[in-house]
Amino acid sequence: MKYLLSFLLLWSSLLAAKDLSIDELSQFVSTQNYTVLEEAQRVYQSKQSIKHARASLLPKLNIWTLLKIPAVIVDPFALGDIVQDVAPFLVPANWFKVQQTASLNRAKNEQYLAVWANELSTARLLFLGVYRELEVYELLVDSLNDYKRVRTIARMRRDFGNDGGFALNLIDERILALEDDLRSMDLLIESNKRELQFISGIDQGEQIDLLAPRLESPLDASEIDEEAIRLKVIKGSPELKQYIALEQALASTRKSMKFSVLGASTFSAGSGDGVFDAIPVTDGLGFGQSSAINIADSEVAILRLKQVASEQTIKRQLELLFKEYRLLEDSYSSANERYELSLLNRQLLESRLRYGADISPLELIESMDNVARTRSLKFTFLVRFNEVVEKLKRMTFTAPYDVGEVIHE
Repeated sequence: MKYLLSFLLLWSSLLAAKDLSIDELSQFVSTQNYTVLEEAQRVYQSKQSIKHARASLLPKLNIWTLLKIPAVIVDPFALGDIVQDVAPFLVPANWFKVQQTASLNRAKNEQYLAVWANELSTARLLFLGVYRELEVYELLVDSLNDYKRVRTIARMRRDFGNDGGFALNLIDERILALEDDLRSMDLLIESNKRELQFISGIDQGEQIDLLAPRLESPLDASEIDEEAIRLKVIKGSPELKQYIALEQALASTRKSMKFSVLGASTFSAGSGDGVFDAIPVTDGLGFGQSSAINIADSEVAILRLKQVASEQTIKRQLELLFKEYRLLEDSYSSANERYELSLLNRQLLESRLRYGADISPLELIESMDNVARTRSLKFTFLVRFNEVVEKLKRMTFTAPYDVGEVIHE
């Protein structure tokens, strides 16, 4: 018996749900999210590429290349091969390759920051969404209990010969509908919890319980400085910064083409390690060099177009967030007043019922439904307002979006 109790205690501890706060979720996304970890590996590779490019400038000790020295007397063009192998630092294309790799690394870091912030924002918004669904579930449970209490009153009225048959049937039908809604909500919450576990890297074999987040009320919200936010977003956006770094990398690629008389970089995987695949690799001795430079100039124009398009997209999203922020302040205030009035009407009806007034069950459930609707609407506006605040934090990179660091140094 003792062993059985020990086993049951152990089993119950394994099945116990793990509490998860929104702050813990942020930490998990930064350290366990699969997409973030994959992008961190790419940043690590990019940093290693810089080391590789710098190390490749060092002289190479190759005895077979040294044996080529007499060939220079016969074929002066053989000098390029000897310089490339023995003293690669004398080849200008190799210098620009180091600069290009460093610029690509800066672009990769900005891409990592954007991916990390997007994954964190998605996770935190999903957390708020699940928390709202839990509130709706609780609301449905409260409504179900209220309907069952009113059903008792309606059944008593019918049994005592009062007109309660229609109300009783209607209440029974709504109770069945509420029970069906609860089953659907339970499945939805479980599905979104699993999605939350996946994005935060928590094992699917675990169970989680969400701790209530601290929600900012629109009634207590301070005025936002829209102009300051616009400047901060445009200045700090990694989506825009990456284009600056890519353009710098492209400038290094263009220079390497102009100064490639002694040959192209021997440690180049292409014009930009796959970033600028449209630009052909040239050794500077062929007739296609000018065309390659023209293609590089065209790539610059494409990058600038993409940068302008991204900036306009960010501005559009920001203006919509500003408008929604203001609308939700007014909507929440109105919903709060409606909720307080619905509570007052319900209290008046229940007070009259306690003092023996002839209150129809249908009048009671209508009052209860009104309380449930306004309560749900008020909480929906509250969560939506906090979602807007969360999105503004993401775009301005304020806490918790100000602590993103690459894991692999």
